[in-house]
Amino acid sequence: MDDLITSPERRTRRLPRSITAIAVALGLTLGAAGIAAAASPSPAPSGKAPAVAGASGDGERMGRKLGHRGDKHRGDKPRGPRGMGRALHGEVVVGDGKGGFRTVAFQRGEVTAVSATAITVKSADGFSRSYALTATTKVNRGRATVGDIRTGHRVAVRAVVVDGRATAQGIRDVALRPAKTTG
Repeated sequence: MDDLITSPERRTRRLPRSITAIAVALGLTLGAAGIAAAASPSPAPSGKAPAVAGASGDGERMGRKLGHRGDKHRGDKPRGPRGMGRALHGEVVVGDGKGGFRTVAFQRGEVTAVSATAITVKSADGFSRSYALTATTKVNRGRATVGDIRTGHRVAVRAVVVDGRATAQGIRDVALRPAKTTG
């Protein structure tokens, strides 16, 4: 017990609490900024300058007024089958809403063959694919039929792929859209 009393005290140097608090706050701020930067979407690789809200906050973007729905329906959103932009063809895996997954194929191109049971589409890059047609295949959202599609028409096809076989669920044929009337 005498050893404890006679031993010299060891002094450790401690930083003042204010400096420690500042260092912790700075670390948290930098960490949050890093997480925010990683979570933010990267800008689209387009030739256009990004849209920036006007400094006055008056709802102008790139020199035009925002409407009731904003820029959502003004061409700033990717177009094509299910928002796939300018993609010609591809396959994606999506949830089926029941805890499983399904493969969805899409293609834009020219009809090279069409029958009551199948349609073949060739894209601008030379890719060609045949799609099975069923009684549930919708053409122009049900406003047309498969019998209206002709070879040479420009179409966009959306299909479900099961065991490598693509079955068209929807076809959009630009040639079958009704002409706009004036007046």
